[in-house]
Amino acid sequence: MQKICLDFFRTGKVLGNYNLPVLLKLRNIDGQAKYPLFQALKASLSLGIHWSGIRDEDNAQDVEFYHSVERKLIARYIDSLNAAILLDGFDELPTQEVREAVVADIETLIGSCATSRLIITSRSSDFRYTLPGLEMFEIAPLSQDQVRTFANRWLQSESRAKDFLAKVFSSPFADTTIRPLTIAHLCAIYERIQDIPEKPKSVYRRIVQLLLEDWDSQRSIRRPSSYAKFDHDRKFEFLAHLAFYLTTELRQLRFSTDSLKEAYGSIHAEHGLPGAEALRVAEELESHSGLILESGRGHFEFAHKSIQEYLAADYLNRLPNLSLVEKHISLLPNELAIATSLSSKPAAFLVELFLRVVDVERESTPWLAAYMSRLALEKPELNIGASEYSAIA
Repeated sequence: MQKICLDFFRTGKVLGNYNLPVLLKLRNIDGQAKYPLFQALKASLSLGIHWSGIRDEDNAQDVEFYHSVERKLIARYIDSLNAAILLDGFDELPTQEVREAVVADIETLIGSCATSRLIITSRSSDFRYTLPGLEMFEIAPLSQDQVRTFANRWLQSESRAKDFLAKVFSSPFADTTIRPLTIAHLCAIYERIQDIPEKPKSVYRRIVQLLLEDWDSQRSIRRPSSYAKFDHDRKFEFLAHLAFYLTTELRQLRFSTDSLKEAYGSIHAEHGLPGAEALRVAEELESHSGLILESGRGHFEFAHKSIQEYLAADYLNRLPNLSLVEKHISLLPNELAIATSLSSKPAAFLVELFLRVVDVERESTPWLAAYMSRLALEKPELNIGASEYSAIA
């Protein structure tokens, strides 16, 4: 998506034929709006549509007619621009209800646009809709030649790149590195320890460690905390709790100052932090680690969605009982898959999850698909045997 937008500034065209990119990060849209995608498009393009004599408290049929006309006006205006509408991160929408509302808006948009193009990005397992006029594509894995080029440019040493690539291609990551984000993580880890981990969970752990501590220690930089005993381990635990709270209670990946204050107010006491210090703690975490970034004025987010998922999974894994999060299960397919892998007994964790916590009949097919797809990527050691069930028998 970034490259499509950059190409526009270089060439004046989008994908060769379109006059304008309209980029929306779906994580930022208002999930409370009745027509969230159209409201986001209206705000993004600074469109002013004013109607006299119609108010929200008026007859429901009149209000719905107003909204219907407004959606058609927005769609026709976008179509007149010959625009490419870029919807980034469908999988980052917080709930199934919001996803259904966005899909309904997409269908309306498709039906109203004759010339503009719509492009949606999502993790494959999180997009299981068939929409008229849309074709499904999946980004191909990097080829071995592309991986070699990537490693040589990152490591800037032919001998180190050769050693790195030999370890990658003989490791469990041989079939999945070939994702740019994963190979970037592995290059960063290899620079630090001259080796690569065997499991995805170790990659997450190392990346968090690099961002939380190692970058500074490598450069002999010491950053004293403003808060007593808020060392790296306690920062990790606080961030894990924050990631879980944002995912389950606020259902956000990008969070505002007010959201951060709310989350901090709910969890600070458990971590020995003073009240009314949310912004100062956030600023310290940002300046000391890079795990939380200020992504816009008054808005924050974790460095990457996978980092937030790993931290929330770590918090899940340290809970005394999975039943404590039963009401949030529908929001946590990826986090629970990572938590399964993090468990000291992954098979027992999986059995407890599905026998005692997850209602398979109640959970949707997309939830199960997302959980199983992520579990396959995490590669937990599921040693099935009688001893695995003793704790829950």
